[in-house]
Amino acid sequence: MSQLQNGYSLQVSDNDLEALYVEANCYMMASHLYWALWALIQVKMSPIDYDYLDYFFLRYNEYKKRKNECFALAKSYLSHSETT
Repeated sequence: MSQLQNGYSLQVSDNDLEALYVEANCYMMASHLYWALWALIQVKMSPIDYDYLDYFFLRYNEYKKRKNECFALAKSYLSHSETT
């Protein structure tokens, strides 16, 4: 894949793209957990009338739904990168 930056063509390797994809997916998982925990805290602490518990379950269920897929992706990438 090439990109233009200041008139110069830069090449991005498939390995770099794969690494970025895996890293982004891992951070996505951290984001789901972060916002789930934040919502759980807000259930008790926030004066705002909002269904924070529903938001907690939305984010936590998304984490659970994607966890195995994301961990398998990271494990596959790490085992592949150790052999190369």
